[in-house]
Amino acid sequence: MTVVDTTILKVWYAFNADGVKDVNTCIGQQCLDLEKRIMKYCSDFFSSRIF
Repeated sequence: MTVVDTTILKVWYAFNADGVKDVNTCIGQQCLDLEKRIMKYCSDFFSSRIF
């Protein structure tokens, strides 16, 4: 296995959540990984990598 990049910052967030502690109240949960060379976005519906 080869290491491609390392994550500098990973942000999890949710849209239209009624409560922060209850993940079942949001429409969808998204994640943004900021790395040195790659930015990766993923959600319940979509996944993308930008080099």
